[in-house]
Amino acid sequence: MPRHRLWSGGGYTQEYRNSCWAACSRYVNNFCHAQSGQGSDYLTDGGFATAIGHSVNAETAIEGILDKAHMWDGHDFAYIPTFAEIKAEIVPGRMICVCVNPTRHGYLCKAPMVGGHYVVILGYSDEGEIGIMDPADGSINWQTYHQTNYTPPQGADMYWCGTDYTNGHPMS
Repeated sequence: MPRHRLWSGGGYTQEYRNSCWAACSRYVNNFCHAQSGQGSDYLTDGGFATAIGHSVNAETAIEGILDKAHMWDGHDFAYIPTFAEIKAEIVPGRMICVCVNPTRHGYLCKAPMVGGHYVVILGYSDEGEIGIMDPADGSINWQTYHQTNYTPPQGADMYWCGTDYTNGHPMS
């Protein structure tokens, strides 16, 4: 089963209760840094948060963080991109940050969210799976693409509720 994954490195575990945004942003940044040799590599959520000038353990919409770091390329108010859209981002080397929420309220949201939990889509397979880095436990999991649900390894299904695209560049 051919899998197309952007980075062979392991996942990052969030260091604080509310630092999933930092772990995801740091993961994207460090991948872009490894690819381009530009910018800096961040070893901790706190180091990334300090560099961006934000409190590390605060509920935060990732859109503003990625924008401030010059890594953001837009927000999609659809719940999650189609499989074709995911592939179109991964092929040229752009990871996708997605907010998930355990309630249908999150699934029905139509605006950038503060709250919920962020994960990173980092790959796809030719058989219709997507690769997901979940900072709750630092795992990288492959699951069959589903337009509404994400099944984390440590709990019940969650609902996709907003997508933030990255531009393939490290923080500048």
